[in-house]
Amino acid sequence: MTDNYKLISEDKDGNGVYIDKGGNTVYMNKNMEFHNINGPAIKFVDGSEMWYVNNKLHGLDGPAIKLSNGTKSWYVRGDCL
Repeated sequence: MTDNYKLISEDKDGNGVYIDKGGNTVYMNKNMEFHNINGPAIKFVDGSEMWYVNNKLHGLDGPAIKLSNGTKSWYVRGDCL
């Protein structure tokens, strides 16, 4: 899996910021699961965003999925609302 990502930075807990082969910015925890408690875990080059915590779609302050076409979907702990 790490062959698909280039590490940009890493914190003391092993959480990392990566760029994938498509140029998207991806935040992952030390287990290589999508994870970012401070913002979207995936920022796509087209402007779409996906919010994950420990590899589960999760957004308490708004939608967990925001697509560039305006579509939004709400999830909490991986469950669609």
